[in-house]
Amino acid sequence: MLVSMRQCRPGEYLDEAARRCRPCLAGRFSNASGALACTPCFPGFYQPNEGASACLGCDPGSYTAVSGQEECSQCGPGQAQGLAGQPTCDLCLAGHYQDNRGAAECKACGQGFAQPVAGREDCAPCAAGKYGNLTGATDCFDCPVGTYQDSTGASECKACGQGDAQPDEGQVTCDACAAGKYGNMSGATDCFDCPAGTFAARERTVTCEPCAPGTFQRFVGRDTCDPCLGGSFAASTGSTRCEDCAAGRYAEDPGGDVGASSCKRCARSESTPLHAAALAPSWPPWVPTLQPQGAHAATLCVPMLQP
Repeated sequence: MLVSMRQCRPGEYLDEAARRCRPCLAGRFSNASGALACTPCFPGFYQPNEGASACLGCDPGSYTAVSGQEECSQCGPGQAQGLAGQPTCDLCLAGHYQDNRGAAECKACGQGFAQPVAGREDCAPCAAGKYGNLTGATDCFDCPVGTYQDSTGASECKACGQGDAQPDEGQVTCDACAAGKYGNMSGATDCFDCPAGTFAARERTVTCEPCAPGTFQRFVGRDTCDPCLGGSFAASTGSTRCEDCAAGRYAEDPGGDVGASSCKRCARSESTPLHAAALAPSWPPWVPTLQPQGAHAATLCVPMLQP
């Protein structure tokens, strides 16, 4: 039926050549009577049906970038849109991600993960030697001194155990205390020298061992103790020096790792060389000649002869 322009209803337009009202095509609309043409839906809006008097706003998580669309497109991975009727999606901010399509919001990176770049589909796990104890982080942190982390994706670092130490940040292991040193604390940044009178023969020592009787150590940071030389002794553990044998007493050369823990008493008819010499300065030819080792510090006894 032939109609006038005034008779076309909203949702229609006048086909002037045919003198007929026709419905607006999908993706277009007319919101007033007597329209000569339909208007394309604006960006952010769509219309799937013919004969529409209005367009529909795209739902959150979707968009239309150009006009005249019949449907909306979903936001892609790494994007989101929280509002309706929008012409674009927003990139996920650094520290966030989105691994799905059509999302209304992005997800924050979890602890142990980080993302320094916007618009990403996932977050990267913190590397070994680092940790992340925050959500939505853009970067991971180096493990502090005294700690380490040997795994990826960690939310905290591990303290170095006793016998270990770590003086540097961002490490994947701790360093073993060397022989001659000890570490009796967890989370240590350095090991300590064994005190004088003690030693540590192995790595990762927690407590230094005292020198045994018959041995001594005058220096710090040593992995062994030294034997007392002939003519001297160390009666107690943890000695830093050996004592000379008193007059009339002697200690033989050790010939091994451990010296004397006490001096032996000479027989009643004997004494230590220099002490005997003081008592009888004239010695017969058969008495052995000995290297003097001080007033005491004797390694054997000799007969005492009357002049």
